[in-house]
Amino acid sequence: MSWYALCVRSGYEDLVESLILRDLNETLVSVLVPKKTVPEKRKGHFKWVTRKLLPGYILINTSMDAKMYYKLKEIPNCYNFLNKFQDDDDIYFLEIPDQEITPIIQLLNDRGTIECSEAYFEGSKVIVKSGPLKGREGIIRRIDKRKKRAKLLLNFLGDTKMIDVGVEFLSSQKLE
Repeated sequence: MSWYALCVRSGYEDLVESLILRDLNETLVSVLVPKKTVPEKRKGHFKWVTRKLLPGYILINTSMDAKMYYKLKEIPNCYNFLNKFQDDDDIYFLEIPDQEITPIIQLLNDRGTIECSEAYFEGSKVIVKSGPLKGREGIIRRIDKRKKRAKLLLNFLGDTKMIDVGVEFLSSQKLE
């Protein structure tokens, strides 16, 4: 079984996930709508909200063949699979390489969400105390302390993507 990215109507990712699980046998396909918990400032206060990590996409783990392809295409609000058409290829779906999907899956919890990490500064270096980014400080490219977010650099289908995730910064008093 391999991972594929299905393009769906933006905002309908959860509905399409439930339709796929309803219509297809769970032993044939597993569906993942990756999400992230990020802070948003409303009326001067931070509120933690859950947003889609890849809006308009669903990740599907299945053994893909023409029959499965057309079953998934029949589901409402599904557009197409991500692919890279070439003149000599008749392949309509592109497999996501393991080295690209594994870092994303490792950041997710059992509900498919990247939760908030707790971090602190040691000089100019960021140290993650707990959360999904613990031990993965190398993928952090930028920190926005004011917005409580970290920008991660991930490879996905040959492109490099910057993804915002929530980070709670600890003061030196909380560390002791």
